[in-house]
Amino acid sequence: MRKTASTAVSVHPLLAERWSPRGFDRAHEIGDEALAALIEAARWAPSAQNSQPWRSSYITAYIHRMMRL
Repeated sequence: MRKTASTAVSVHPLLAERWSPRGFDRAHEIGDEALAALIEAARWAPSAQNSQPWRSSYITAYIHRMMRL
């Protein structure tokens, strides 16, 4: 995805077009297999002192629609 930052002052194109994980496409959907692979990768990710302090959750478009009813 390519999004150029709008700034009050001219900045170098490399900075204006930098990639950001927060710049995402809300309309984009991934398949169940890709979602399972992402969750598995997160589960196996290392943590400081092997403490694994995180908790994960995800919501699919189907569940999101059902919650709106």
